[in-house]
Amino acid sequence: MNDWVSSRSSKVCSLLAVLVMGSITLIWTLNDVLVVNAALTLSLLLILGVGCLQLRQYRRLCEDSHLDRLTRRSRELPYIGLSLMSLDDDRWLWNNPSFSQLFGGSTAQLSTEDFLKVLEPSERLRADEIYARFKSGEQQYMHVEHRIRRLDDGSERWIEFDLHLQTDLDQRRYLLATAHDITEQRQALRSIQRQRDLYETLSQTNKTIVRAKDRQTLLDSICTVAVNHGHLCHAWVGHFVGTELKPMAWASENLQVLEQVFEGINDVSREAPTYKALREDRVSVCNNIHEHTWDDFTVDLAKRAGIASIAVFPLHQEGEVIGNLTLYSKEAEFFDPLVMRTLAEMAGDIGYALNNLERQQALETANQIIESSPVVVLRWSSKPGNQLLFASENILRWGYRSADLQNTPLMSLVSPQDRSRLEHLIQGVVSRGDQLSQCRFRVLTGDGETRWVEAQIICHATGDQSGCLEALVRDVHARKQHEDSLNLAAAVFRSTREGVVITDANQRILEINPACSAMLGYEPEEVIGKTPKLFSSGRHGADFYATMWRDLQAEGYWQGEIWNRRRDGQLIPELLSITRVDDPDGGDRRYVAVFADVSEIKRSSEKIEFLAHTDPVTGLPNRALFQSMLEQAIRSGKRQSHEVALLILDLDHFKDINDGYGHGIGDELLQQVAQRLQQHLRGSDSLARLGGDEFAVLLTDLGRQLDAASVARQLIELMSEPFHLSNGADIQSGVSIGISLNQHADDHDAQEMLKQADAALYKAKSLGRGSFSYYSNDLSKRAAERLDMEVRLRRAMQQGLLEVHYQPQVEITTGQIIGAEALVRWHDEERGYIPPDQFIPLAEQSELIVKLGDWVLEQVCRQGKAWLDQGYPELQLAVNLSPGQMRSNDLVTRIAEIVNRTGYPARLLELELTEGALMHDPEVATQRLTELRELGICLALDDFGTGYSSLAYLKRFPLSVLKIDKSFVRGLPVDSDDCAISRTVVAMGHSLGMSVLAEGVETEQQLKYLQGLGCDIYQGFLCSPALPEQSFIELLRAGENGANQPC
Repeated sequence: MNDWVSSRSSKVCSLLAVLVMGSITLIWTLNDVLVVNAALTLSLLLILGVGCLQLRQYRRLCEDSHLDRLTRRSRELPYIGLSLMSLDDDRWLWNNPSFSQLFGGSTAQLSTEDFLKVLEPSERLRADEIYARFKSGEQQYMHVEHRIRRLDDGSERWIEFDLHLQTDLDQRRYLLATAHDITEQRQALRSIQRQRDLYETLSQTNKTIVRAKDRQTLLDSICTVAVNHGHLCHAWVGHFVGTELKPMAWASENLQVLEQVFEGINDVSREAPTYKALREDRVSVCNNIHEHTWDDFTVDLAKRAGIASIAVFPLHQEGEVIGNLTLYSKEAEFFDPLVMRTLAEMAGDIGYALNNLERQQALETANQIIESSPVVVLRWSSKPGNQLLFASENILRWGYRSADLQNTPLMSLVSPQDRSRLEHLIQGVVSRGDQLSQCRFRVLTGDGETRWVEAQIICHATGDQSGCLEALVRDVHARKQHEDSLNLAAAVFRSTREGVVITDANQRILEINPACSAMLGYEPEEVIGKTPKLFSSGRHGADFYATMWRDLQAEGYWQGEIWNRRRDGQLIPELLSITRVDDPDGGDRRYVAVFADVSEIKRSSEKIEFLAHTDPVTGLPNRALFQSMLEQAIRSGKRQSHEVALLILDLDHFKDINDGYGHGIGDELLQQVAQRLQQHLRGSDSLARLGGDEFAVLLTDLGRQLDAASVARQLIELMSEPFHLSNGADIQSGVSIGISLNQHADDHDAQEMLKQADAALYKAKSLGRGSFSYYSNDLSKRAAERLDMEVRLRRAMQQGLLEVHYQPQVEITTGQIIGAEALVRWHDEERGYIPPDQFIPLAEQSELIVKLGDWVLEQVCRQGKAWLDQGYPELQLAVNLSPGQMRSNDLVTRIAEIVNRTGYPARLLELELTEGALMHDPEVATQRLTELRELGICLALDDFGTGYSSLAYLKRFPLSVLKIDKSFVRGLPVDSDDCAISRTVVAMGHSLGMSVLAEGVETEQQLKYLQGLGCDIYQGFLCSPALPEQSFIELLRAGENGANQPC
């Protein structure tokens, strides 16, 4: 710039010299004085003007030099690039080193070719267009951003340019460019935008979850949200059908492209994320398909679909993988940690929604069943007045609207004749806190009629009459009338003075009544199976009987006088009425003959419906008849040396089916079971229903004893097939089987075989559903031992022979004892120490667990209160809560009463529960745990990891402490699996705001490893075993006094 100014000054001086010399020459040539003076004046003015001009240029030169010195450092800044191009001759004139460094140039000075080389083809056209606008003078200034690829390493960068049109004194035009690398800024903005889009995607997902009514709608909407709001090119959900991966739901920017992916999805590499996520049940991601060594088909398919990165998330329902969510992006490195965390949260929400949808659909189905069933549900307050709180909509069948009955007295629905009796029954239910089934009374319908109903009343109230009662009410009016008729018929059959004989279609006698025995002198066993010819007097010819049977066939009824012979040979005249009884369903025909002395009038011609030894539900022999059949088979087997086997079958889950679907469906299931068994068994085998869900099979003529096992396996397989019921449900029940074999001993009777089969059935159930077991003497011995131990346990509880020991719980960071777990111990006077794993399961089975649990809880609370009163520091005392206690309806009430009665602070009481106790009925468990937490009681999950170990259910329960089971602590720090599980449990517990306690810590190495994981508390033999209360308090005092204790 300075050289250019100096050149211009020299030229001006030369011009000035020429003008002065010309002026002097002109003056000398003129003689006129006036002209000479004017010429001199003009010359002086010219010299003065040129001097001023030169002075001005000199000042500008100084200013430019000054500005050049001031701005030189800015032109050399390492982060701002500067360049200058000539617009007149399209030449690259200059750039500073920073400009070259931005573009990765190998030399300090770049060229126009270098600049165009770093631009993408599309960016070059844009750059040419911008340059043309500056060159034409149309543009004076422009801010523009270009994406470049550096010359040295080819990396992609974003450069920001500020372009200025500059003109010098000669009116030559230049393009001045300042450049700045904004790659990090764009990445930050992009990250912020992506984060905002992800949160919007998550928000839209939650809205979809709230609105979705079924699984397909949910999955379709999720895929659409992922594409529309998550800036993904494709999203789909797939699952395995057999060995093939099939799409369940999908959304895409280009469905034709996605369909091409679906066509080839089963041929891609099994190491691709879609298969890997399903196979390994974990998230799989590929952020750049070009960096993976998949087969050519997989890579080519991804390229053709425009896929640069892939992320796949397994979807879970009730802890099981039901498919995966596959997401495709056109951008490499799209799925960064922030994106993955948000999408993983979305996948978790989807799994949670799937669980809720299933539960909601099950609830809706249950409500539909209730509303369409003949069972009316009533709920009322247990307080005086028994105000109705709820009535199911199907009460309309009685002429009432459910809404109109709110807050009306229950007794307004009950017939006045039954109100006093029902009130008395309800009071008894509330006071006992149990349920009363099959309570019958009459209700008043809306039009004033009365109908018989049968109710099962369930108490949700406590002794102080707070809470409510609930009843499942079934209309049994028709059944009651039918039962009344049957009872009347039976009474008439037994008490009438007329003789009654019942025969089958072949005239074989099935039954006679007492009056018949009295009249004819025969006992029932003497005549059953024989024909009435036994009574023939011989006084009637063939024509008499032919006419009788002709009338019977034509009219279905015959009446007349007849002579019969008594057992002692005496002939008696009778007035005989014979009625033909046809089964409307096409069953066997019966004949009922009623006769009396000719002096008596026929009083009874009622139908006799059931025989004494038939099960009314299945039509099979009942227990009494089967026992007789078994006795006969045993005697026959002894005489002929044949093997006889008794199989007792117990249906699995029958109580749940009966409770869930009602007794009608339960009866239907029993009928189908009976029918299926009858079709499978041999003609020589016998089948009976012993009662409830137990069936008995009698096998005779066995070739060998082991054949009974073959039959048992066949029956187990037979019963594993689903039963199709009239309500549309497909129920897969299954059976457990106990087998008893005849021993050919004199004292081995039917009763003994039934008892042995029952013992074997108990053993089969302990082996798991769908098992069978033979009876052995060892089973009988163990049953006797269980009974003896149960008696001893009851006596120990009554006599106060049980003790509570305390195992210290130690804070790992301080080594201080902060609590203890209470453990019950039993020392029997005869057997000595009995381990808890022997008598606790026995208490669970015998329902003693509730009393035992309450006793332990009260002992612990009283002891804890005594220690506080004695000035000892506050301790968190933990008491185990068994599954049997969790199933108790008044659990929370009893615990609250114990805490209040003992005065022990609820915040210092901790109740430990197992995963099995919680998952038996999660909904009820959640309610009860919430009520316990409201009392201030701390809740701990014991043996975590040995059962369900689901984070989804862990979040549902209001737990404060998570305990690592000792089976996982035992292998620390050597066993890698135990280390991984322990680390996961600690992380899960802390992420949910829980304290984590490790059980069974026995070595310093285990403690040190747990401390490294961040575990909060431990207990185990490293500190102390469970101690009696006095020994425990001595250990506590020793720790306070600074004694050298291991904990």
